Amino acid sequence: MSNILELFSEPNLKGDSVKLKADSGDLSSVGFLKRAQSLRVVGDPWIVFTGTQYRGEFTHYKEGSCNIPGFANEISSVRVVPGGILTPKITLYEHINYGGRAVTLEKAAESLKSYGFDDMISSHKAESGAWILYDGEHYRGSRMVTVAGDRVPNYVPLGWNDRVSSHLHLAPTPGTYSRHLLPAPTPGTYSRHLLSAPTAGTYTQHLLPAPTLGTYCRHLHLAPTPGTYSRHLLPAPTPSTYSRHLLSAPTAGTYTWHLLPAPTPSTYCQSG
Repeated sequence: MSNILELFSEPNLKGDSVKLKADSGDLSSVGFLKRAQSLRVVGDPWIVFTGTQYRGEFTHYKEGSCNIPGFANEISSVRVVPGGILTPKITLYEHINYGGRAVTLEKAAESLKSYGFDDMISSHKAESGAWILYDGEHYRGSRMVTVAGDRVPNYVPLGWNDRVSSHLHLAPTPGTYSRHLLPAPTPGTYSRHLLSAPTAGTYTQHLLPAPTLGTYCRHLHLAPTPGTYSRHLLPAPTPSTYSRHLLSAPTAGTYTWHLLPAPTPSTYCQSG
């Protein structure tokens, strides 16, 4: 089956359109720079970027058709992920040209220190899936996106030599990947600066909210069911009392210190 991304200039698959069968680092080459308002995917997932040459904010779309709120009139470059994103695998190398020590990974790592590879990587081979490499721990800092089939023998000309400190693979559900906000692939336990999953779980400091119950800002959090929240936990006297940086669940649970009352359970602001 061919992998096709079809972009449309209007919502609901209307207006002018263009079909792409391969990566495009600059959609101005096909007359569609920042024009798409809806799209159709056939075959493997595609990653779309707000910047040219696969830079800026990004998300991915699996097979199907949809409007693209948040990315309408923003898409500037696109990449296909050959083979899909369900079984990610990447090999990182200590030296250029795939030399020195190597480590093959199939899961995310908040820090490569545990593998003895923090700030030591000079080349890589993306075996499958799609990966985001960060120059800071805990998925922070500058990013490089790489997909299955990429062979990058030398980080030096890219300005990435000995810089990678953490990495993530793309989740199996679409999300928006901003610098410190990334979707978790499944419900459960998450790390700093990751978005919460659609069900209640265990959350750490600075997590964004679950998908229901209100409108939220960065550093204010609400789970759809009671959960366990990050360090310095103290019980809240009522389920409607909220903290400066962590909001309570809609029923009684365990809450942080610095508790302040919120005006309503559906409207929150950045610092409480």
